Amino acid sequence: MRELTLDLLSNIGTPLSYTKMKNNLNLGSVNTVKKLYPLFGKCLFDFHLGRFSFSVSQQTLLQKKVYAIDTGLVRQIAFHFSKKQGRYLENIVYLELRRKYREIF
Repeated sequence: MRELTLDLLSNIGTPLSYTKMKNNLNLGSVNTVKKLYPLFGKCLFDFHLGRFSFSVSQQTLLQKKVYAIDTGLVRQIAFHFSKKQGRYLENIVYLELRRKYREIF
C-alpha cells in the first residue's frame, strides 16, 4: 500500500495505467492493482477523473487521471525530479471544479 501511495502521489495529473502500476510495483496481476486502487478513493486520499466521451463504453475504456486531495501532502511525500508546477496547478484547478460542480470530466 505504501508503494502504491507513493506511485499515485508521484504521478498526479497523469493518465492512470493499471498495467504500468503493476510493472512499477512488481505485482503479479493487474487485478491486484484494480482491487487496491479504489481503497484510496474511499478514504478520500485521491480522486480519479474520467475523460469525456459521448459514448459510455469509451468513457470506461479511456485512461483516467489521478488527483490528490491535498497538494501540500503530495509535495512532502511524492518522489519528483522537477517542481511539476503544471501538474500541481492542474490538481488545484481540479479541486476547485470539484467544489463547484457535481460532475466534471
